[in-house]
Amino acid sequence: MTKPSQVRCTDRYSPTLLSYSPTHLPPTLLLLTPNYLLLYLPLPATNILLHAGDLTKVGHKHEHLSLLSTLQSAAAELKLVIPGNHDITLDAPYYTSKGHLRHRHRTDHTAPSVHANTAHNISAGKHEEGAIEDPDDIKRLYTSAEAWEAGIRYLEEGVHVFRLTSGVRFTVYASPFTPEFCDWAFAYERGVDRERDSPPQNPIPSHPSIDIILTHGPPYGILDQVVPSHASVGCEHLYRAVKRARPRLHVFGHIHEGYGARRVEWSTGNESMIQCDEQTTLQEGCARVDLSKDGGAGLRFGDETLFVNASIMTVQYHPVNAPWVVELDLPVGEE
Repeated sequence: MTKPSQVRCTDRYSPTLLSYSPTHLPPTLLLLTPNYLLLYLPLPATNILLHAGDLTKVGHKHEHLSLLSTLQSAAAELKLVIPGNHDITLDAPYYTSKGHLRHRHRTDHTAPSVHANTAHNISAGKHEEGAIEDPDDIKRLYTSAEAWEAGIRYLEEGVHVFRLTSGVRFTVYASPFTPEFCDWAFAYERGVDRERDSPPQNPIPSHPSIDIILTHGPPYGILDQVVPSHASVGCEHLYRAVKRARPRLHVFGHIHEGYGARRVEWSTGNESMIQCDEQTTLQEGCARVDLSKDGGAGLRFGDETLFVNASIMTVQYHPVNAPWVVELDLPVGEE
C-alpha cells in the first residue's frame, strides 16, 4: 500500500483526506459483493480519514465491530468518525425510549418506523423477539484504548482541534444530527433552527474558526436531492450556518442519491461539480481531487468551500460509489 502524499510548504501542509459514508456493511455483504471491493477495500492511504456516519444498517454490535475492523486496518494517522441516523445504539436516549424496538422486532433498515414489524421488513424472516444492545457497551468500542491507538476518534457534536505529526493543526465541527426521518436516531424536527436555540447547544462558529465541517446530513440545496421527486431535503438552517462559517471542506452523507462533490464560491454563488475520470477512479479505488495551491487549483479559504456527499451506497444500498480523497492545504503550527 502506498503512503499518502504530503506537500511541505513554509506555513502549510497539504494532507490527503479520505471521506466516505455511509458504510451500512455487515461482513456477509462484503463477502457477497466481491466486485464492489475494488472500490471499497482496501481503503486508500491518507493522512486523515473522515466517516460521516451511518456506520451500520441498524446499530447491531456485530455491525460496529465490522466497521471498526475496517477503520483499524486503514492507513491513516487520524480516523474521525461520527454516527448517523442508522446508528441507533449510539444515540442512548433514543435507543432507550424507542429505538430498541427495532431490535426487539428484528426490523431491518427499510422499516418506515420503530413500530413497523410487518413481514416484509423483518430481518431474515425471523419473528421471535431479538436481543437488546447496551448503548454504553457500543460507545466504548469507539472510545477504547485500542481504538485510540488505531487513530480512531469518535466525535461528539461540537468543535474539535487536532494536530498531525507533521505539525498540521486543524479544527473540525462535527454533528450527527439531521432533520427527523422515518423515526430514526439523532433527529430534530424539520424547521427547528438549532443555531438559534436559547442558548444554542453546540453552535457552529463563524469564519475563520473552522477548517472542516463533518455532519451526517447535507445542508439544503447542496447534493441533497432525492429520487424520484428531485426535492432538496437538506437542512436550511445548516446551510446558513455553513455559509457563515465558510470552512475549507464540508463532508456529509445521509442522502445516497446526492453522492458527489461541489465547489462553491461564496461571493458570487458560482458552483462547479467536481468531475473525476471513471476509469482512473476504478483503478485507484477512489475519486481524487487536488485543491492544494501546489496542485494548481488551490481552494481559497474563506472565499470557497468544497462540499462532499461521500455516500458510498446507492439508494438501493449497493456500495458502488468510490470514497473521495481530497488534497487540501491546512495550516501548520498555529495555536
